[in-house]
Amino acid sequence: MGKVLSELEKRYDLKETNIYLHGDGAGWIQTGLEWLPNSQHVLDKFHKNKALKKVCAGLDGQTRRAMEKALRAALDEG
Repeated sequence: MGKVLSELEKRYDLKETNIYLHGDGAGWIQTGLEWLPNSQHVLDKFHKNKALKKVCAGLDGQTRRAMEKALRAALDEG
């Protein structure tokens, strides 16, 4: 990770830059958050959809679709 940070510091002013690490929060993302200044984890669309499907599993089709739609709307609204 030190090599990545060195390259970023050469190219950018990291004091004025926000860094967003997209993914599911795996170990490499957590390590990146520790190493990279002004960095934040953002759940990517793939993993967000995967989590929504898991939350709604077991519901009948119509209820599941309505619940997924409501949850997406709530997430979009923050």
